[in-house]
Amino acid sequence: MLLDSTIDELLTIRYADLQRFSQASPRLRRFLNETEYDVATGSYTRNGQPVPDAEIKQILELEQQRITRQFEDATTEYLDGDITVEEWERRIIDEQKTAGIIAVLFALGGIAFLMSNRNRGVILRGVGDRLRASGKGVSGFGTLLSNGDRSPKRLKAYVRYKARDIRPTFNSVAHEGRKLAGYNEGRRFLDPSVVKHCESCPGYERREWVPIDEIVPVGVDCECAGRCKCWVQYRFNLNREGPLRAIRNTNSLNQQFFN
Repeated sequence: MLLDSTIDELLTIRYADLQRFSQASPRLRRFLNETEYDVATGSYTRNGQPVPDAEIKQILELEQQRITRQFEDATTEYLDGDITVEEWERRIIDEQKTAGIIAVLFALGGIAFLMSNRNRGVILRGVGDRLRASGKGVSGFGTLLSNGDRSPKRLKAYVRYKARDIRPTFNSVAHEGRKLAGYNEGRRFLDPSVVKHCESCPGYERREWVPIDEIVPVGVDCECAGRCKCWVQYRFNLNREGPLRAIRNTNSLNQQFFN
């Protein structure tokens, strides 16, 4: 089992990591080259038109599939006896870090926009804290493996679950991006197609417009996590206190809605 200090070191996000991991996803690089990120609205456009939310979701889904394959490859090597528990933990944690950084860059328009963001330190510390908590969970699971609990079915289900972390990380950072763009209200809805919701999500629903700080990003602090199907709308309300810069962009802000 990896020591907590080792996990903390592995998951510390440095500028060099941003540069290195920004190259880890050809799909993301291609998307960033083809689109423009509008800081004023916290959203992407292509040829002057908003990028459909479905396209953003598809990219996240494909990235999750890529991460899942990486996790499953490491897990197969461990089950075959080719790597140790500690090596398995390092592989999973390193790929989690890659996924976390990709989520940050995707949510905030790429490395240039992130580095020009005056709140980048707060954002990266928040993501780092999330990654460290997740990394310690991986280490705890590694302890079970060391103690003889090597059920392939359980292990593979666990890594598929961990691969879904990219979604709530993206949603959390994108939520901060909306706040920085000037949105000051939000609504959150349960997906009506879901028959049985997790324990937490019904308490997060806000059908009326509320201050944006009352909105919990989708997949964050809920049992369904990366499988969460709730959705959120954002808007700027001139009558509610908010950043002055947002007042200049009222029309463009209120044209944007996000799931």
